[in-house]
Amino acid sequence: MKTKVRKERARGFSLIEVLMASAILPTGLAGVLYLLGQTALVSRDADLSMQAAGFGSQLVEEYEAMGYEGLVAQTVTGLTRDRLTGTVVVLVDPVIQQTTITATVTWNDSHGRVMTREFHGLASKPPDP
Repeated sequence: MKTKVRKERARGFSLIEVLMASAILPTGLAGVLYLLGQTALVSRDADLSMQAAGFGSQLVEEYEAMGYEGLVAQTVTGLTRDRLTGTVVVLVDPVIQQTTITATVTWNDSHGRVMTREFHGLASKPPDP
């Protein structure tokens, strides 16, 4: 009569499996951490760009609200908000009775590059009654 001897399966991981996992896992984790860092930088740059858009629009709107009669040709520098710097140039054309307003906003992105965004507006003299 034959007796059946059952071999028990070895449980756990072999040394080769552990070594392979210890080589692969950190490589994958480093890639994920790099992507997270890049995502944070891109998000910061997008946030600064949105802030610049708001700041530039606000500057143009403030000068447009003064109207043609309240504006004189000028250049205003040193306007700041958070990490943004703004410059406003007002040009008056008395021939066509129109004022051109240009606001330039600059900031440094996450790589240290100087970024610039320009905004334009007009203020015209209202027609005589």
